[in-house]
Amino acid sequence: MLKTFTQQLDKITVAVIVSVFLLTLFTITSIHYMFVDRLIIQDAHTLSTNVAGKIRGEFFPGDILDNSARKTRSFFKKETKFHNKTSNSYSKSNSNIPPKTLQQFTAKPLLGAPKLKQFFDEHINDHNHLNALESFAVYLPSGTVYLPQKKFRAGSDLKKFTNSYRFVSSVQSVFKNGKSLYAFRENNQSTHTQHFIPLKRDGKVLGVVLLEAQQTSAGAKVANAVSSAVYFTTFAGLPVILLVMYLGWLRFREKIQAQEKISFLALNDHLTELPNRLTFNNILKHTIDIKPESEEKNIAVFSIDIDDFNQINEIIGHEAGDQYLISLAERLQEFKPKSATLSRMSGDEFAVILPEISTPEEASELAKQFLKQIAQPFPHKQEDITCTGSIGIAFGQNKDQKAETILKNAKLALYRAKEDGGNSFRFFEPTMDQALQRRRELEKSLLKALKEEEFELYYQPQVELSDAKIIGYEALLRWNHPTKGMVSPADFIPILEETKMIVEVGEYVLRRACKEALTWENNEKVAVNLSTVQFEHQDVPSMVAKALSDTGLAAERLEIEITESTLMSDTDAALVMLEDLKKLGVNIAMDDFGTGYSSLSYISEFEFDKIKIDRSFVASIQDDERARAIITTIIGLGRALDIMITAEGIETNEQLLLIQAAGCHFGQGYLFGRPVPLSEIIDKQSAEANQEKPKVNPALISSRVA
Repeated sequence: MLKTFTQQLDKITVAVIVSVFLLTLFTITSIHYMFVDRLIIQDAHTLSTNVAGKIRGEFFPGDILDNSARKTRSFFKKETKFHNKTSNSYSKSNSNIPPKTLQQFTAKPLLGAPKLKQFFDEHINDHNHLNALESFAVYLPSGTVYLPQKKFRAGSDLKKFTNSYRFVSSVQSVFKNGKSLYAFRENNQSTHTQHFIPLKRDGKVLGVVLLEAQQTSAGAKVANAVSSAVYFTTFAGLPVILLVMYLGWLRFREKIQAQEKISFLALNDHLTELPNRLTFNNILKHTIDIKPESEEKNIAVFSIDIDDFNQINEIIGHEAGDQYLISLAERLQEFKPKSATLSRMSGDEFAVILPEISTPEEASELAKQFLKQIAQPFPHKQEDITCTGSIGIAFGQNKDQKAETILKNAKLALYRAKEDGGNSFRFFEPTMDQALQRRRELEKSLLKALKEEEFELYYQPQVELSDAKIIGYEALLRWNHPTKGMVSPADFIPILEETKMIVEVGEYVLRRACKEALTWENNEKVAVNLSTVQFEHQDVPSMVAKALSDTGLAAERLEIEITESTLMSDTDAALVMLEDLKKLGVNIAMDDFGTGYSSLSYISEFEFDKIKIDRSFVASIQDDERARAIITTIIGLGRALDIMITAEGIETNEQLLLIQAAGCHFGQGYLFGRPVPLSEIIDKQSAEANQEKPKVNPALISSRVA
């Protein structure tokens, strides 16, 4: 609760609370002065003036005053010399403060004291805020103080009027300045006013009268009430104010810490706390700028990436993946040279600035050591996880080379290392930049191809192996470039996926395949591949439903092919979309079965209509017993789960016979037909019905495992 309150405080809130407290204290103090101090002073002044006049007229015999005058002149001469010596110690504003060494007074009885007391009592009732004469005294400069008592009790009374610093210093001040002086003395019951009045003759102070009157009970109640309010406001409110100010300080400190954290995160990675991309670029620029031209050592940049880290995230979970990155960052930070700067650029991508690399051989040795650090096992639950990395290396050999260029070159070398299989390092070469330029040109051409409909669909037949009857076609994307001719799908499909253009192109392929399938005479099925990127960035079921609705193709004639990577990206979301596709009535096939990490687990989670055995197993079926065993197992699994099995990549009669012997029902490959455009399918449908079909051995077909 306290923390919540602290978080809600701000400078304005604290300022308002403090201001209200100070205003309240000032108001109560002003009331105290106006209704207590000021009224008492007024009554005390009036009463004291009357009493002083009475003393001057009746209670100072002439001989005493004459003797006092003579002594006063002698006294003032001494005082003048004394004050001249000490004048440098007192300012004009402090002129009422007496010297530290005070004149001591000797007490004597004041003649006529009873009459003075009687006079005082007669006039006290005329003053509403004064009740009774507490005490009075007459001080002479000779050092004598006249008191109304004839005999003095030992203790405070005598000391009070003769030796008290407060009383004596006040008297000395009145002697010096010739002005009245007021003071107050308060206790729990009442307030007393003390009035020091000068007695003058011919402009000279001959004595000082002290009157101390007690406040009335009514006035005392008001004074006590107001004083209590002052004390309560001060002692009760001040802790609250101090608490609020303390909480305000805590809030201010939290804001400062939050600002520092924001500043830190602006320059550092939030997960590993390494410098981020912005800081890395600034450090690299600074390193290039301060490097002397004559220095023989080069600046090297390592671009580091973890191989297949997305799959690692799916296997051990994103939280454990983050812990792996933190652990890796700590290892690399400890291992790197002291002069180097390690940064996390994004995801599983790191970069290192090495300002003191002498030769490529030195960079090679360091890269090997980095790869060893990456390959160290990461402990996770009951088993350790081991990863590999790829490194691209680029050099900055002169100040004319920009930091962005060096980093780009390092990333190009990194791409080459990953293309070569990973767990390796590569140096940047100019040909890599040329390849990048070609890739960029290809990206621009792909944008143009989509707008101007340069893409075409080719169709490869899928057959029933028992009689080679065509039961459907797989739609395959082709690009007929205006100047380059047919571009291999292996060259442009990866670019479409990396740039996310596959989302728009994939929807185009689906709609066109559904539309063109309506022209087939035998109502064969059409199979369309959907990319993982489409499942990540598109509402696939809605897109498929709209394509079917707009073209009028029956849902049962459409077959959607996906790969295992689609499920690995976000299994739960992908399964939901697959279930929605099933509700539309379309068929779902898993392509390239057997090449992934957890194909079996996925077919247990979702009811696929078809499994397509990857062509790599079919290509090895004649020479590899393991491949034959895998194919037989997949076909048996499909039969047990009531899932159709299609073998891809059948190119020879020998492969066909072995696939049939294993019990497979359907096949696809060059043996049955290469991919062709729609026009050839329409033109040759009748002719193909009369063509010689691949020879099928009835004995092999009948011998399939039932």
